[in-house]
Amino acid sequence: MDDPVVVASEDTLDRARWAAVKMARDQAAAALAGSAMDPTAAIANGRAARRGFVTCAKEEPARAKMPRVSDLRPGLPRPTPPPPHVKNKIGEHRLAIGIDIETAGWDGTQPIRGSWGQFGFYNLCCPADLGSRIVQLGWSVGEMGTDEVTTKERLIKPEGFVVTEQATRVHKITHERAVADGLPLRAVLSEFMDDVLSAYRRGGRVVCHHLEFDAGIIKEELERCGFNQLAEQWAAVARRGFCSMDPELGRWLSTCHGKECGPPTSKITMKLKELVGYLLPGSAKLLQAYHTAGADATLHLQLYFKLQEMARGGGGAVA
Repeated sequence: MDDPVVVASEDTLDRARWAAVKMARDQAAAALAGSAMDPTAAIANGRAARRGFVTCAKEEPARAKMPRVSDLRPGLPRPTPPPPHVKNKIGEHRLAIGIDIETAGWDGTQPIRGSWGQFGFYNLCCPADLGSRIVQLGWSVGEMGTDEVTTKERLIKPEGFVVTEQATRVHKITHERAVADGLPLRAVLSEFMDDVLSAYRRGGRVVCHHLEFDAGIIKEELERCGFNQLAEQWAAVARRGFCSMDPELGRWLSTCHGKECGPPTSKITMKLKELVGYLLPGSAKLLQAYHTAGADATLHLQLYFKLQEMARGGGGAVA
C-alpha cells in the first residue's frame, strides 16, 4: 500500500509548499543522521514538496533495549560454559589456601599499567608497590564440599615503618594499635609458611585476588627477614596458585552476566566486591569485614570453590 498523503488546499498552497520544503529538508537531514525515519521517504518528501504534497514517514517498530550491567541481578549468571583454557586455569583442587595482606602504606605515585608478573599472573601494581610493608596477614585453609575451614589473622608490629593515615582509612588499622597489639613479623611469617607448606604438600593450592601483589610482598618480607629458602619455596607455591583477577576469567564471568566485553584483546578484570556480588550473594557478613586480612582470605577461598562449581556445571546459576 502507498504511503498516505495530505493535500494542501488552494488558498494556502504557497505557505504549504514553503512549510513542506522546510519539513522535507529537516526530515532528510534527520534520516542521514541515522534517525528512525526511512531515508527513501525523506527523499520522496522533497520531491512531493515541490508539487504541494507531503509524504508521511513510516513508523518503524521500537528497537529492543540492551540491558545495562547495573540492571542485571547479581548472583544469577546465564549458563555459559567456560572456555577450555579458563577451565584449566581454575583446575580441580579440593584443598585450597586463601591468602590476603593489608599493608602499612603504598607509593601511589606510579601510573598503573597491566602486565604479567613474576609468578605468571596478571598484575596491576608497579615494582615500587612490592616494597610495601605488611601490617596484617590472613590465611584460610579449607576443603571443597566441607565446612572445615581454618582461618587465621595476625596483626604485625611495625619495625622500621609507620602505618600511614591513608592506609588506616582503608583497613582501619592505626599505627598505635599495630604497635600495641602486633606480633613480630618473623613469628607470623614462620607460622604462615608452616600452614601453607603443610597444605601444599597435601595437594593444596594458594588462591588470591591480585596474587602478584600479595605474593610479591610476602616474598619481599621473607627475604627481608633472612628466610631465603622459605622465600624460594613460597615463590614455587605462588607460581602454582590461582588468581581471581585473571582477565580471561573476567571475560567469561562478564559474558555470563551479560556484560559487553569488547574486542578479544581487551583486558577485563573484576574487583573483589564485584566477584562476591555475582558469585557469593550470601556473604554479607564477610563483606562487612572487607579489607581485613582474615575475612578477605576466606572470601578468596570461597570464590575459588564457587568458580570450580560453575566451571563443572557450565556457568549455571549460583545458589
